[in-house]
Amino acid sequence: STGLKLLTDQLEAAFPQTRAVRGDRLASVVTGLGLHAGRLFGK
Repeated sequence: STGLKLLTDQLEAAFPQTRAVRGDRLASVVTGLGLHAGRLFGK
């Protein structure tokens, strides 16, 4: 999520079969970093 309502609204209009996920904007970043670290350091 970028936190840009206008962009989110336009994406939802362009892809009506999907929905935007709203919530903690940093959660996906932290999850991605954790997955990447797991790959790098072998967990």
